[in-house]
This record gives sequence, C-alpha cells and structure tokens, in this order.
Amino acid sequence: MNGENVKRNIKILLVEDNLDDRKVIRHVLEKAFAGVVILDTGSRDTAYQELKSNTYDIILTDLHLQGFTGWDVVADVRKLGLQVPVILITGDWETETVLNALMLQVDDYIVKTAKYINRLPQIIGRVLRQAPLEKIRRTSKDDLEHTLQSYKEVFEKSEELIQSLWPDCSIMNVNNAWCETLGYKKADIPSINFLDMLHDVSKNAFNEVLGEISKGRTMQAVDLLINRKNSGIAYVKATGTALMVNGRSVATHWVFKDISAEKNLQILLRESQDQYMSALEYAPTPLLLSDPKGIVIKVNNAACELFGYTAEELLGNHIKDMTHPEDLEMSLNLHKKLLLGDIDNIVMEKRYRHKAGQYIWVKVTASLVRNNHGLPRYSVVQLEHISARKKVEEIVHS
Repeated sequence: MNGENVKRNIKILLVEDNLDDRKVIRHVLEKAFAGVVILDTGSRDTAYQELKSNTYDIILTDLHLQGFTGWDVVADVRKLGLQVPVILITGDWETETVLNALMLQVDDYIVKTAKYINRLPQIIGRVLRQAPLEKIRRTSKDDLEHTLQSYKEVFEKSEELIQSLWPDCSIMNVNNAWCETLGYKKADIPSINFLDMLHDVSKNAFNEVLGEISKGRTMQAVDLLINRKNSGIAYVKATGTALMVNGRSVATHWVFKDISAEKNLQILLRESQDQYMSALEYAPTPLLLSDPKGIVIKVNNAACELFGYTAEELLGNHIKDMTHPEDLEMSLNLHKKLLLGDIDNIVMEKRYRHKAGQYIWVKVTASLVRNNHGLPRYSVVQLEHISARKKVEEIVHS
C-alpha cells in the first residue's frame, strides 16, 4: 500500500512531542500520500480542540507523551463520540501495552523503529479501508439497543423479507422488503427459481432444510448466502414452514432476517485480531489467544518456544488436551466462571505438556474480550514459565 492506493487526500492528526520523530513520520507520510494534510502537536489540549473543531481521517499518537499518554488521546476520542481510527506508535514493547491496545480496540499498534515507521502508509491504508466496518464494531451499547428496538418495530410491522415457493422452488410470491433488499422487481418473479439465487455454498444446506420441512417436520432455520440481482451477497437467517395438504407439501413459506451486518462484523473481528499479531508476535512474554471453547487461535513466538511446538502445531489444539490431568478440573471450572462473568480474569498455576513429553509449570493470567453484546469473543492468555521456582519450592518443603 502506498499513496497511490488512497483515492483521496487524507487528513491526519499526529500527537507526538518528540520533534525528531515528528519529522521522520511526516517525511514518510508526505512521500507516500499525495496531498496529505498533517497537523502535529505535542499538547493534549490542542489535540482535543482540533478533534472538536475539525474532521480527521485518522489519528496517530505516541504512547508516552509529556504530561499525558496515548491512552488519554484514545479516551478523548471516545468521549467526543468520534469514529476516527487510531493508530498507536510507540517505542514500548511491553506486553501490558499490547494487551491494553487490544482491550481498548485501538485500530493498530506499531513499534517506533525505522522498519515499522516505513510500513506506516501501508497500515494506514488498511485501517482506512476497514473504517466503515469499525463504526459497526464501536457502536455504543445504547446505540445497539436502539438499533435492536428499531428492528423489532420493523419486524412487528411485517417489513421482514417474506417469500413463498412452489415445490420445485420457483417463486410463488414475495413482499416489497424482499424485492428492495435483493434488488428485484415484482415483474421478475415469474421467471426466477430460488435455487438459482443461492450462492453455491448454501445450496446443500437449503436443500436439506427444505427436505425436512417438506416432510411435515416443524419449522426449520438455516443461514443462507443469496446473490443479489446486480451485485453483492445478502446474508440471511431463513426460517421455513410447509403448507401440507393430505400429507403432502404443496408450498413452503420463508421469512428472512438480514444478518449481513453481523456477518461483516464477524469478518472484521477476525481481521482485527490479525492486526495485533504483528506486535504480539514479537512480545517477549508468551501469549496466546483462544476461542470461547478453549481452542488456540493465535500464538506468538515466545509461546511456541515455551511449549516446544511450532505455531502450526499449536493452532487448533484445545488447551485442555495440553493440561496435566490433575489440573484439568480446576482449569475448566475457572474458564467457565470467566465465560459466565463470575470473575474478571484468571490467575493460576498449572502444568502443561511440553512437546518433548515432560510437563512444565506455568503461571497463567487470562482475561476475556467480549463483543458489544457482551458475548465472549476470545481469551487473551499470558504465560510465565515457573518450573524452576516450583523445583526450588519442592526442595525447600521436602
């Protein structure tokens, strides 16, 4: 990514109190982005007033500033209700800094070295491409509740997508919301077969559900990808029922809930995890991310060295399969409490199996990242090798 890939001039607020660093960052950005406008300041008050008075495409902020921190800048952005992407630029390699960036959902984090500063235009380009979906991810709790309430009101007024199909899946009837969402006109309906509208990856799932409800089974639901008439794909949750006459299905009726935003959000969350791995990868402390089921989804170099495995060997493994049998019940109980919200984090000492076959003692500190609905997204697990300390304790108590 360079300046040519950005289709318009961009306006950047740079919060940096080191004049030499300002010059270097300015030089890199002005070389990459034609017509870029950069306002730099080392003052929190000035930055705050600029954010109140002017519109910026992106904010770059150092972490350790004179009299304040980059976290204060992030707090000011959130306080003003701005949906401006923030990139943290810092010389701080501490694991805690990386985790804070993850928890505060900073858009990206780079280390202040020549190598990474030169990659800054590429990172900015990626962040700007993702900015529209970031607005979804950062929607406040009140806004989410308002959106859900609005959707409920729309549903009660029967503005959801509705269609009826003949047994061969030719379309009998649809409502206006169906046409508007999928880009068709009522005049198109007689010539359309719904199977032809389905994305290839959804056809088998739809046919299985259709077969179930056509046998008179109860209402069935399935997630589908539907090709819009002109371009793009609609993600819907489809609920179907059958009209039975003398034990035979003569038609099926379907109600669709458009879940495109939710699917896009899921994609964004997966991508946002990837953004932080460039920083996590080089953190000196062993770190891994696991999904709510306990499956390892990300791991850094230090964790690979701790366990003796490559990243490819660790990814996809369940943490319980690496845990000593005597520590498994304690580990699972604490993980369950974390998911339920009974505790905010886990701190425990347990044994993991090393690739060489022996068990090693590890201090585990785990916290849970939740989405805006309060549901678990993934756990951030920090590891500390304590086998040597445990050996000393064993000798002292023997």
